[in-house]
Formats: sequence, structure tokens, C-alpha cells
Amino acid sequence: MPLKSIKVRFDQDLRRFAASAELQQFAALQARVAGLFTIDATSFVLSYKDEDGDNVSVTCQEELDEAIASASGDILRLAVMQPGASARQQEQPKPQPAPRSPTPPTDTTSPADFA
Repeated sequence: MPLKSIKVRFDQDLRRFAASAELQQFAALQARVAGLFTIDATSFVLSYKDEDGDNVSVTCQEELDEAIASASGDILRLAVMQPGASARQQEQPKPQPAPRSPTPPTDTTSPADFA
């Protein structure tokens, strides 16, 4: 079945557009996705879920052709992944709870102790 549409997800944003012959070329698709989401074309990797449920990266024309061939129906579903983002998030230290201030001592003296 010929490809009619391409859906691309980046975080919670989902875009759909016609799968023209031009956009079935890797460089053109990469540029279109970068423009849609206002991100640098070198800062992300496209991926799709194959028939086994695995996320497969699309980094060149040959891999895009394979993604198109394995598309279910006439829609190619892709996701934008920023590989460095997840690594950076893992490297950032988790927020530590604010240090607890020491409890002030309780005054157990009475005025009679000073008389």
C-alpha cells in the first residue's frame, strides 16, 4: 500500500503531514522534522516501532526505506529522540531534600532557678 501520511511525535507534540515523494528522502524528511519542531537537524534521531515492538533508529536513506516498507497501512509513524538528552538527565544529581535545621533546645529553666 502506498504511503500517504507521516506522523511524527516529539515529547507530547504529534504532527501529521502528507508523505510526498520528496519527504520519503531521508535528508528532506530530517529537515522537515527539524523545522516542524524547531530543533537542530543534527540533535535528534528518528525512530519507529517495528513488527516486534522494538524501537528502531532511522539514520540514513536505507533505514528510512525499511521503515516505510514496514509501515502499517498507509501511515509511517516516527518518533523524535534526542540521544544526549536522556544521558544528561541521568547524569544530573537528584534533588536532595533541604537540610533539616537543628531543633532549638527546650528551655527547662524556671524563673525560680535564677532567684
